[in-house]
Amino acid sequence: MPTAYHCAVVSDGEFEQLCRVENIVRLGRVTTLERGNIVLEQGATAVDDDDQEKNRLCTPIVPPTVARHWVELMEVELTNRQVWSADPELSAWLMNARLDGFNKMIGERIGVDAEATAHLGRYVENLASAREGIARLLGAS
Repeated sequence: MPTAYHCAVVSDGEFEQLCRVENIVRLGRVTTLERGNIVLEQGATAVDDDDQEKNRLCTPIVPPTVARHWVELMEVELTNRQVWSADPELSAWLMNARLDGFNKMIGERIGVDAEATAHLGRYVENLASAREGIARLLGAS
C-alpha cells in the first residue's frame, strides 16, 4: 500500500497555464545550458525556433474525421518517415522515442525475428507503389 500521495496538485488556473506549455522534453533534469543546446540527465536537445524546418522534418498530421483523411494521413506519415530515414541522428533518436512504437519494434526485432525481418522487407519494397496508389486515390476524389 502507498504511504503517501505522489500526484501533482494544481489549481484549475495553474492547470490551464500548464496546458499552454509546448515542446515538452522528458530526458531528466537540465544539467547544462549551451548556445543552441540544452543538456539533460538522459540526453540533449537542440533549441531551434525555425518552424519551417520543424514542419519539414515532421509535417503535422491532421486527425482523420472522414475516410479521405485516412489516406491523406498515410501520405503524410510516409513522407515523414522518408524524411526521418534520411537523417541518421534523427533515426537513431526515433529508435528510442516512446511515441513511435514502430521504430522501436523494428529495432528490437529486425535481424532477430525472421518473420518480422521479412515483413519489413516487403514493407520497404512496396513503399513506392503505396505512394503511387495514395496519389491515385487522392487525385480521384
